[in-house]
Amino acid sequence: MAELAPAVIWVSGLPKKGKSRISDRLKEFGLPVFSTDEFVKRLSEWCPNKEICKQAENHVPGKIGKFLDTMVHNGKSATIAKLLLDEEHGFSPSHDAPVSVIEGYMPIPIQQAVMGYLECMGFYVWVLTRREQFESVCRVPNWR
Repeated sequence: MAELAPAVIWVSGLPKKGKSRISDRLKEFGLPVFSTDEFVKRLSEWCPNKEICKQAENHVPGKIGKFLDTMVHNGKSATIAKLLLDEEHGFSPSHDAPVSVIEGYMPIPIQQAVMGYLECMGFYVWVLTRREQFESVCRVPNWR
């Protein structure tokens, strides 16, 4: 049987959709969980890029999404992705753990850059998003 590569699950979605709730459940199973919100909140404390540090200070903690959108607009998606994967301060998944978890929203350009880097590092990356409830199957006649 072929050995499976370690996996990263990214619990993603908009605010107030239950990302933290599902991530807390995954923690109960012993999976390491990394919060993108906490990463952004701490970024100005160690970021080597002075421009990004200043932007983070101006937007955090109340406007994390605005900060991230500004970074995308300014062409800094790859830079933020590399900072997010900083071994000391960022998300540093282990090849020894079968699964690691990232929890939080990132604009698509940043998320795609992070996922690309993780794949280059040998990880399988899965994105978990909550299904939007359009019409519950429970309300459809004869669903059973």
